[in-house]
Amino acid sequence: MNKNKGVVNTFLTEASKPDFNSIVALFTWRKIREVFGVDKRSLALFRVWLAITTLWDLADRARDLTDHYTDYGVLPRTLVLESIWNDNWTSVYMASGTVNATIALFCVNGVFALFMLIGYYTKTATVLSYIFLLGLQDRNVLIGHSGDLLHRMAMLFAILLPTADFFSVDAALRLRRRMRRGKSIQPQEKPGYMPHQLCNATTVGLLFQVLAMYYTAYYFKTEPHWNGGPGPESFSATWLALQLPFFRRPMGDLFLAMPKLCAFMTLAVHEWQLLGCYCFFVPVFSGPARMFGVLGYFAMHMGFATSLRLGQFGWITCSTILALIPAWLWDSVIFSKWVKTRERSGVKVHFKQDCGFCHLVACLVHTFLLFDEARIVPAQSRVEDSRMAIKRQNGDANFEEFYEDEETAVAVDMPGISKLVEHQNTYGWLMVEDSRHNAHYDWAAAYAICRASPLLFPVAWLVPAFERLGRRAILAMHQHRFHKQQVCSAYRNDFSFDAVPFYSHHPRGTRRTLKHVYTAISTWSVQAFSVFLVYVIITWNASHFGWWGLRTADAARPTVFALHLDQYWGMFAPKPPDSWWYYNIEATLDNGTKLELFDDGGYRYLQGKPHSWDKPDFFLSFKNHRWFKYFENGYNSHPARDGIRLNFGRWLCRRWNLEYPGEQRLYTFIVHLVTERANYEEMDGFNHIPTGSGKMWEHICYNDEPSFKRRPPPVAPAPARAQQASPKPFEKRRSPKELADSQLRAPESVTVPQMRAPPVEQQPPPQPPPAEPVVAKDESSRPAPVAEQPAAQPADAPPPAEAPPAHPSAEPQSAAESPRAAAEAKSDGADGLERRKAHESYDEAL
Repeated sequence: MNKNKGVVNTFLTEASKPDFNSIVALFTWRKIREVFGVDKRSLALFRVWLAITTLWDLADRARDLTDHYTDYGVLPRTLVLESIWNDNWTSVYMASGTVNATIALFCVNGVFALFMLIGYYTKTATVLSYIFLLGLQDRNVLIGHSGDLLHRMAMLFAILLPTADFFSVDAALRLRRRMRRGKSIQPQEKPGYMPHQLCNATTVGLLFQVLAMYYTAYYFKTEPHWNGGPGPESFSATWLALQLPFFRRPMGDLFLAMPKLCAFMTLAVHEWQLLGCYCFFVPVFSGPARMFGVLGYFAMHMGFATSLRLGQFGWITCSTILALIPAWLWDSVIFSKWVKTRERSGVKVHFKQDCGFCHLVACLVHTFLLFDEARIVPAQSRVEDSRMAIKRQNGDANFEEFYEDEETAVAVDMPGISKLVEHQNTYGWLMVEDSRHNAHYDWAAAYAICRASPLLFPVAWLVPAFERLGRRAILAMHQHRFHKQQVCSAYRNDFSFDAVPFYSHHPRGTRRTLKHVYTAISTWSVQAFSVFLVYVIITWNASHFGWWGLRTADAARPTVFALHLDQYWGMFAPKPPDSWWYYNIEATLDNGTKLELFDDGGYRYLQGKPHSWDKPDFFLSFKNHRWFKYFENGYNSHPARDGIRLNFGRWLCRRWNLEYPGEQRLYTFIVHLVTERANYEEMDGFNHIPTGSGKMWEHICYNDEPSFKRRPPPVAPAPARAQQASPKPFEKRRSPKELADSQLRAPESVTVPQMRAPPVEQQPPPQPPPAEPVVAKDESSRPAPVAEQPAAQPADAPPPAEAPPAHPSAEPQSAAESPRAAAEAKSDGADGLERRKAHESYDEAL
């Protein structure tokens, strides 16, 4: 406020005739910039947080890179193109489905995010990061959530806004160019001018995007669980969200045990989503009011992150909110109370004037560590000042010509001139002059910079511990630079390493005109596209409720879908789910062993447990938020769920059978869906009420009969009258009827010679057809393979045994994986009815 008063007083003093209308216009324009604008320092913080979120998102997705983004995973490209793809989408990850190519794309995406983090070629790195982000999300849309939606919108606004004006390598390079051209590096001071404030159509679009998310989320919540009403469901939204086992964190257990506190939190969250939006449009005390809104939304999302597992949603929303931090906080709190201190304001960084690398390091230190309060001057200027001070002592110069006051003249290190000159001639490294005019060289200069930095002063006490290592690094750096200067000295006049614009080869007047034309075209193009963004944000969100009959034009929809500008903010709306589900995957191995593959993520880690119907550990079973979204959005409810389930079964069978060959192979599995609901009667969020279960999908991995079906039952020799042994003494002789009854009680020991199949001559097994590649479609649409013609058989040879019918979900097996004799007889064993008939015929024979 004091700065604003000084600007107004200057304006009134300079004006020849103070005009009330001009004063009103001045304050009105400043208020509009303050309400609808953003601060460039906040945009720099927004860029850093957004880049960190992008790197964290890549690391989180890389854990399931093969399973989610390659053709060897649960969603091959063929299924995506046939059932999920939109014609307006574009994805670089669809170019290849191999693992190595996908890893390379992830690495390139990470490099662009790192460039965006440090602010080097920021605009280009942000554009490429946005392209890769869209491609990554389009490759597998089943695992997306609202955080991904806001992530791509925030990345789009980062392209349109000047996020590299502060705390970036580009800002340091820009500072060096201005110093070389002799331009001032201090911000411009004139009436009504706010050097760090930016207000245009893009800032308005960013503000509307953040507020549209909360404003529409408030109106999507229409049930009594949010708004209150009769019954136990009143204000139970927070309690319902916390009773979901997968989402709840350990901190959520504490809140779940207190239903009254959950009801208060429900009311606070619901009302703050609406009231917080108005804090950004308060005309009086706009800076503190906006900061209050930013802190409120930030605290709300931090509460969500500590209680619920929501993926990256909390991180990306916080990064977007940080862009709205007002200039009031930077000017009145951070810089005035923390940065602009007496110790930091008088710091000077000296560098060797003919050393470009030293100049660059000085600019980087000024940009990242000392900010605008430090001064950057060539080291020669201090040498000349010191020499002139010596002349002044000898009476050869006047005092006022070189120093502003006597304190500065006394503080000059007169004996240190020779040391400074020697330092320039040997190393040419930086020299730091603190607020007390003490000179620090080499590693001591690094220590002085850390002590004066607003960011590093808490860890400055650690710097002396690395002095020996730091001095060696500085010496090696200077030796490398000296060698490079010797090699490149002959070509210094022939080559230039500075970036040259396309208009630099024109004459000076034409070059200036082209520069203005290029700047004007790029600026107005960005603003026109920002106006289109504001239109899409307002009309698309209003169309969900039918407000004022607004609807996005059909001509704009292809662009909307191509850039993924479509949005829906109905999180936990109209109410959080009051029912829960989980799977029970009943698997059967080749040897007949029964396993359960859902508990503890057995389907993912290939570790099964003995099958049971016990409730699993939900967090360990789903593994992470992406897998949960895959099952929720794809496996359970997607229109193409049959193809998704089929490819999931193929993926599971393929991975398991490669890991466990032989009789440990996976033969078949059945996915059962088990549902539960919340216990409203006792308000117990830890114990749910079961509501039922059902079979969702049955999958057979291969057509061959498993070993437990091919294994014949144990056979005993057939009873014959001639072979019966004489009865033992004191043993009652049994009649044929009693003997048959005893054999009925133990049917596994009965063998009827009359029921055995005639012997079959062994024939060489026919060659199976070649295995077809896995395609993302149902087996019913695949043409049947052409079988080879068997060799001619004698007329009296018995017919070969028939193979069991193929299951639609089974994959073709190669000859090495399924060796089977063609002449093997098909025998499933005699069931109870056949055994009973055999015993009756045996009695008649006796």
